[in-house]
Amino acid sequence: MITSFEQFHKSRWQLSRDKYPRRAGVLVPLCDVKGVPSILFTRRTQTVSTHKGQVAFPGGHRDDTDHDIVATSLREMREEIGWEENGVQVFGIFHDTPSITQVAVTPVIGYLGEVGNCERFVPSPAEIDLIFTVPMDSLKDSTRWSIDHLARGVVPRFKSEGNPDIWGLTGYLTYRIVDEMFGGIHPEIDVPWKAKL
Repeated sequence: MITSFEQFHKSRWQLSRDKYPRRAGVLVPLCDVKGVPSILFTRRTQTVSTHKGQVAFPGGHRDDTDHDIVATSLREMREEIGWEENGVQVFGIFHDTPSITQVAVTPVIGYLGEVGNCERFVPSPAEIDLIFTVPMDSLKDSTRWSIDHLARGVVPRFKSEGNPDIWGLTGYLTYRIVDEMFGGIHPEIDVPWKAKL
């Protein structure tokens, strides 16, 4: 798994700073749950200013104290779920993706190690009301993926057994990353950036 992310530093699609001056970083937290490779997700509270109640990766806007977008994603992870920066092995940086609010979102791929039942996390009560994990084998299962046809385009949706659906920008990023790792999950979902690399 680690070696599959080496390419992301070399062939990443970066959005124009002129067109997308606002930047944000999210951490895509790969982890093991009792030895099972998984990805960790959060659900935002109903009291946050944007994306209320939506499933998300830990992350947020870059600020002046962050020396790069990796620092942004690690800081936000610590603030949102209480996991320290030195507990993350950063594998690479994935393609910039524009959000619906015209923010350039940069996913940072990180590995947290063994997280058990997530009891070691300390979610920020103002921002996060749920932390859950999904096994990688489930994320690779094409029968769990569907597509939402919205005015702005096609958006992947993942049916997570016993947890909220993963959709919107987080569903999009999850699909792209898992597809990059394993390939060919859902033939109806286009990969717009591959021709640009």
